[in-house]
Amino acid sequence: MELHDIVTAIVKKQRAAVLATIVEVEGHAYRKQGVSMVLWDDGTSLGHLSPGCLEADLAEHALQLLEAGCAKIVDYDMRPTEDLSWGEAVGCGGLLRILLEPVKGPLKACLLELKRCLDAGLGIRIERVMTEELHDAVAAYRLLLAQTDKVVGSWRANGNSISAEEWACAITPAAGLRLWSCRYEAKPRLVIFGAGTDAVPVANGALRAGFSVTVADWRHAVCSTDDYADRVTRIIGFPEELVSRLALGANDYVIIMSHQLQRDKQFLDLAWDIPLAYLGILGSVSRTAQLLNGRQPPVWLHAPVGLDIGAQGAEEIAVSIVAELIQIRRHAAVRQTDSILKGVYGNDRHSRYLFGRRTKPSYGVR
Repeated sequence: MELHDIVTAIVKKQRAAVLATIVEVEGHAYRKQGVSMVLWDDGTSLGHLSPGCLEADLAEHALQLLEAGCAKIVDYDMRPTEDLSWGEAVGCGGLLRILLEPVKGPLKACLLELKRCLDAGLGIRIERVMTEELHDAVAAYRLLLAQTDKVVGSWRANGNSISAEEWACAITPAAGLRLWSCRYEAKPRLVIFGAGTDAVPVANGALRAGFSVTVADWRHAVCSTDDYADRVTRIIGFPEELVSRLALGANDYVIIMSHQLQRDKQFLDLAWDIPLAYLGILGSVSRTAQLLNGRQPPVWLHAPVGLDIGAQGAEEIAVSIVAELIQIRRHAAVRQTDSILKGVYGNDRHSRYLFGRRTKPSYGVR
């Protein structure tokens, strides 16, 4: 569950809530540092920090925090396999340090600003200043644009604002203080050209996997189905209208699957010179060769679309496609930070297969 979705739910639900965030990890953990979930005062929650081992206990802590009105750190040590403190030997192999914060005051202001930035497609970084012992309330929050480090906003725990000079002089980690920082990216957009019935499980699956999804088609009837999730955006138009309206760019993922050869070719031709993050084409190798019409495919083109898992039928094919989207997205995230792909995959860094398995399309190698 993305923090973007969690904050959106907090805004929509308008109930007293506690944000639980993993701030430190030692050893193995199911989720990593920076992952959050929200727990409301009515007993409901969104997101998860474990396979289900911790959430009930976190809910109890959350109710106590809502009454006390302060933040706290809770440690969960699951390293010893013989530890029966959970009623069974969990043995997940790691220690999690989780920060629990009532969503109010400066944190709420920070999250609302974070949502505004992520809605605009901007990567963002949250900085929290906490006591070294990590048992007191957060002293201050700061929000920065991830690419430029431009400060978007700063808030003290008491609600007062902080100037850049004050932050540099007084809030920067010193004796008794420590800074915890985490970066969050805006959701990547998936554009599906073709709103047939087989596009539904792809759109809904990609939505659950953390993509912002837009389905585009020239046919009103196929776009009007209620099978799509509410958060799937639908746009009606012919390829020449759609490519212009969508303003496709380097961070976009695109799948062409209208099953109408002429329309698919029009859309591909119009998108051809745009350096996309991913372009997948549904259909056989021979059909894709017709669409390419002798052109050398770019490195971001994936055809046949999806991971080779022997999928049959719309649901299984959708799983293979969403799995490939996740694979490409995660590898892109690694390349943005500290690329390790060359050592793992050799020079074939755009390979769709984790261990170098790939079939060469009859029209050439990507």
